[in-house]
Amino acid sequence: MYMAMAARPAEVKTEGLLRGASALLAAAAALLVGLNTQTETVLLIRKKATVKDVQALWVLEVATAAAAGYHLLQLLKCFYLSRFADGKPCRHSSRAIAWVCFLLDKGVAYMMFTTTVAAAQACMVALESAQALQWNKLCNIYTRFRQ
Repeated sequence: MYMAMAARPAEVKTEGLLRGASALLAAAAALLVGLNTQTETVLLIRKKATVKDVQALWVLEVATAAAAGYHLLQLLKCFYLSRFADGKPCRHSSRAIAWVCFLLDKGVAYMMFTTTVAAAQACMVALESAQALQWNKLCNIYTRFRQ
């Protein structure tokens, strides 16, 4: 039978620091993508480009916000382990919980990778258009979204 072991305080603090940095950066990325807009006047008509114009960017924003929330929950787990499990065996640091956290971490990393690549691809199609698909440029009047 597997005996539950307490996590070392230095490891918990290091994980907490990394989780906090990850949550902060993911939240900053979600805010940056979500709040980035540009308004352009063309022939007396005001057009506003937002994140919802390219659906892949909206999916990226939602996925980044979900990743920030996940890392925040993991940070709270680190705070709990460092505060209440001071060197005592803790049932929360079992092998099964460690595997679940590991698999969730990998899932979040893969989710962020795939949504980032999909958003980059959709933005390139929107900026450069795809003549073979007969898609016109989406952001041809918005100068800030061009390269």
